[in-house]
Amino acid sequence: MSQNKENIQSLKQQVNKENNKHPNSEKQNKDLQIIAKQRSHIEKIQKKVYEQNEQIQELEERVQKTESLLEKTKITLRQENIRVSQQNFQIKDLNQQIERLKQQLQKDQIIDQFKFKQQFNDENNEQY
Repeated sequence: MSQNKENIQSLKQQVNKENNKHPNSEKQNKDLQIIAKQRSHIEKIQKKVYEQNEQIQELEERVQKTESLLEKTKITLRQENIRVSQQNFQIKDLNQQIERLKQQLQKDQIIDQFKFKQQFNDENNEQY
């Protein structure tokens, strides 16, 4: 920024020197003023471009961090899916075991009822 001011001052001094050397050359004076304004404008544009390049670089870094986090999340989700699948398999196996135990319990109850009836009948038969 200070370099801009120095450049402008330098150009103004050149203009003044030229005016003193050639008091009748208004065209040269106007040309130098136009050149000074154009240089100032170019420097402002260069500053904006530099700032935008910095912003682009920051955004690219953020994108890389986000992509890295996304990959880590995908890996975590895959691992979690595997864990859930294993748990589902275990639950299915446990449900099958429960079903077999229920069936066995029903058989045992039927057998116990039969035995109880048999014993009851046997006792009744002994009494008569």
